[in-house]
Amino acid sequence: MFSYKLNNFSIKFFVKTQTIFSDPANDTISQYVLKTIFDDEYNKNTVPSKRGATTVTIEFVIQSIAQVSEITSSFTLDLLFSQIWHDPRLRFDHLTNCLTNLTLGHAVIDKLWTPNVII
Repeated sequence: MFSYKLNNFSIKFFVKTQTIFSDPANDTISQYVLKTIFDDEYNKNTVPSKRGATTVTIEFVIQSIAQVSEITSSFTLDLLFSQIWHDPRLRFDHLTNCLTNLTLGHAVIDKLWTPNVII
């Protein structure tokens, strides 16, 4: 953890690292799961929750502060914006018990329902 202080404002940063190992057997299972999920009538234009609203958690993470100007009271920063929601249509525990988590690449984004968040 490290922190940055400007006048009376203080920002704390937490850094987390994670090592991910790839298993070729899991890659084949992952491809099967993805193919099955998206071959079955998944519609990205339909809201995931049929019974009510879909809760979307929004996170902002400051990755770096590039410039701070006390004269203009402005700053420039790199910000990571993430959206987290649960889409029950993407469940795959009925297909295999070999995978507990499935990481999706950027190419799959166009196939998924995504929230329309306005900031």
